[in-house]
Amino acid sequence: MLKKIVSHTFFYSFANQTPALINLFLLPFLTPFLTASDFAIYGLILSYAGLVGAFSSLGYIVLFQQSYFELGKDFKLKWSRLLGFQWLYKFVYAGLVGALLYFTLRNKITADRLNTVLTLVIVPLLFFDLTKSIATRLFQFRHEHQRVYTITIGVGILSALMSFVGVRYFNLGYMAWLYSQAISSGLLAAYFGYFLYVKERIRPSFHFNKNEIVSDLKIATPLIPMEYATYLLSSSDRILLDKFGVNQNRIGQYSIAYSFASYFDNIQLQANQVISPIVFDLYKLGTEVAQDLIGKIVRLWFFVSLSVAVIIGLWVPDIFRLLYRKAELSNAYPMAIILIFGFCYRPIFVAIANKAIFEKRTFEVLKITVVAALSNVLLNFVFIGYYETWAATLNTVIAYFVMGVAGYFLIKNSADFRKLIRPFELVAIIVVVGIGVFALRDFSWAWRLAATGVILIGMFIWIRTKGRKMWNELNNLRHGLSSH
Repeated sequence: MLKKIVSHTFFYSFANQTPALINLFLLPFLTPFLTASDFAIYGLILSYAGLVGAFSSLGYIVLFQQSYFELGKDFKLKWSRLLGFQWLYKFVYAGLVGALLYFTLRNKITADRLNTVLTLVIVPLLFFDLTKSIATRLFQFRHEHQRVYTITIGVGILSALMSFVGVRYFNLGYMAWLYSQAISSGLLAAYFGYFLYVKERIRPSFHFNKNEIVSDLKIATPLIPMEYATYLLSSSDRILLDKFGVNQNRIGQYSIAYSFASYFDNIQLQANQVISPIVFDLYKLGTEVAQDLIGKIVRLWFFVSLSVAVIIGLWVPDIFRLLYRKAELSNAYPMAIILIFGFCYRPIFVAIANKAIFEKRTFEVLKITVVAALSNVLLNFVFIGYYETWAATLNTVIAYFVMGVAGYFLIKNSADFRKLIRPFELVAIIVVVGIGVFALRDFSWAWRLAATGVILIGMFIWIRTKGRKMWNELNNLRHGLSSH
């Protein structure tokens, strides 16, 4: 069962990242045709659109999930009404995004290009995204995962090729990314729309009453603050950099560094999908042995992710010089190293967040996210004016560390778990190791190769000894896994 979870997680990860991964490998051929301004404008479009992203569905996704599992075969009637409300609401949301982008970008790009940008962003929001999202979840609820990631990978490859052609042969710059995303989004909506509206006959219904809407909103809207806090933590820094008048080339460098580090964070997110079901099963057992095994799993995840971060961090300078053939772009690598180590916080955070979720204390998880997000915004307001992108980089990492540690104090009855995980110890290890790798960033390749070899040999020895035993233990935890 564990192997099945791993395989599905891998393919979902690959499917979701296909365009980005292909574009990453194509960068050496594209950077002569791109500038830091392209990365800056594109990053600002995503950040400003994301400013209201928490309101994209009003948290309604949870209602689709609840009704599917609670109503059984009768879920389609409820889904039709939910779809009807969401289709109407999408016009409000798309108008909000369009107005925000218009007023923030009108002085940065020409009027003709701005109109095209608005069209390429708003049309998918209005007509494509909802269909893709809901049909995808229906496939997932029915465990038809392969149908989702097969089409997603195929369209992702096409999207990457369209981006390549647009940048290389039509000199479209960041516009190529917007065109390819809009077209691929339309293709996916056509595929999933046929399944949802034609085969399953789940079509939007506008026959809903006020009481039903109010009841649905009471359940769904509490998710908005959590999503918004996550946005503040991950994307608001680029908006503040823009508002503080930081040079667009500097913002572009920061966007490059953050985007590259996000590939590592995606690995962490997929590991979370694999590990969380196992941890929940151990929580159900409730024994001291199960609790001890949770601690071992979390610390194992932490040290594996830290080792991967070290290897990537050691070679980021060379990777950036290979991928980004212009100095104005490749000079972003020191910030990328720091951000990669910042993302090592995730095992620490997930350990305590899963405990709270298992105990149905989701509001306390919200408190963790809000505290981290507010600390990031406050630090950025204080320091971005003086240290610009370096302030944004370090403040982001500090906020992630706050997010990793805060739950062990904000969540009730977590003292024993704090002793089991020892979050401050793990954060201190990240800081010490991260500083060491950062100091080695410009050493000769021989020194960095030697350090990489030591890490790989250590990981191989562990896998051949303790790792194999732990894998067998986890794979034997079949009770409850079949439901995930």
